Amino acid sequence: LAGGAPIVTSERVQAAAERELLRRRVADAGIDLEQAQRIAKLRITATVERVMRDGRSGSAQVNLLFGAGVALLLYLIIVLYGQIVLRGVTEEKQSRVSELVLASVSPRVLLTGKVLGIGGVALVQLGFWTASAVTLLANRGRLLGALGVTSTSITLPAFTLFELAPLLAYFVFGYILYAALFAAVGSIVSSEQEAQQAQTPLVSLLVGSMALLQPALSDPDGPIARTMSIVPFSSPILMPLRLGLASVPASELVLSIVLLVISALAAMVAAARLYRTALLMYGKRPSLAEIARWIRVNG
Repeated sequence: LAGGAPIVTSERVQAAAERELLRRRVADAGIDLEQAQRIAKLRITATVERVMRDGRSGSAQVNLLFGAGVALLLYLIIVLYGQIVLRGVTEEKQSRVSELVLASVSPRVLLTGKVLGIGGVALVQLGFWTASAVTLLANRGRLLGALGVTSTSITLPAFTLFELAPLLAYFVFGYILYAALFAAVGSIVSSEQEAQQAQTPLVSLLVGSMALLQPALSDPDGPIARTMSIVPFSSPILMPLRLGLASVPASELVLSIVLLVISALAAMVAAARLYRTALLMYGKRPSLAEIARWIRVNG
């Protein structure tokens, strides 16, 4: 097909060609042409069910979309609001506002207020998006019917509050981990241009987590998915995906959350110690050795 036909169009043409080829092959084998056409039009519809260890079942496709959607949403929230924290710290340092604020409050209080304040906004926005998406999907048939469009119904996965608690924990502590690191990066740079360069390692960690979605989707109980869903830097993205696709052992879930909480708190402590010195330093960007010394001395 010329002009770069869409993938859907290409698939339809391929399916039509396969049906015609099948009809001709069946007709060449001596079967009646009418019967050959009926055979060529034969379609098989299979529904894949995911069976949990407790006996509950649900649509595998819906669970797949749900898990991938949650992982993508958490990734977007962490990147979006982590960038807001980074820009806020950088702008305050450039305008010397941080010097005035540090005269009234401690660096730890300043950092905690910034991270938790922006995190609260992110949590409200996440709740609004989630409620809107669930409402639209639950009323999908009626909404499309009002527009004159026929559609099949979608059964959303059933979750209890106890099962949703880990997702909330991954969002909160995953955000705190990366927000503290973004704030630390913002405190050691003197301009937004430097901030864009200095944040590259953090963005690479997030992008690397998203790059592991395909192996996790293909084999949610495989060694790559199991290992990286425990590592704190990638667990906020990969573990919610695994929870939507497979029955994760309680020991792995608890270990993953505990490591994430410890890492988030450690990042907050390290960033607060760095704040004491880095926010008042201008000019040349400090080296890794200087950053480590500031964190150690301010302990």
